[in-house]
Amino acid sequence: EKRNLTLYSATGTEHYMYGMKRSKVISTPGGTSSVEELTKKDKIRSALVVALSPYVKEKLDNMHQTASAVQINNGNLSKDSWIKLIEVAFLKIYPALHGIHEVALLAYQWAYLFGRSIYYSPELHFLG
Repeated sequence: EKRNLTLYSATGTEHYMYGMKRSKVISTPGGTSSVEELTKKDKIRSALVVALSPYVKEKLDNMHQTASAVQINNGNLSKDSWIKLIEVAFLKIYPALHGIHEVALLAYQWAYLFGRSIYYSPELHFLG
């Protein structure tokens, strides 16, 4: 992806399938906005977000499924009490965080669809 972002300012799918190009939108105080080319730093951040966000989400999903299965099967997680406390907290907090992310993603997509936002997802908003 870094190669495609460097050469085409787009991910492989964006460039080859859709002919799209990433750019940076700069908002001015007067309510107008301008479009600029991505800097090298922006391209690196884009490559990291494109590669790492699905990877981290998949790892967290797998960790939650594994910890849930272990807790259901034998009722205890780890032997160390502080590790068990972290695992129990993760089991309780992760579904809420996952739900918040999904609702935020849906809200961004609807706002983009109806012209209320220039960002399609929280990740793109993070990138600027």
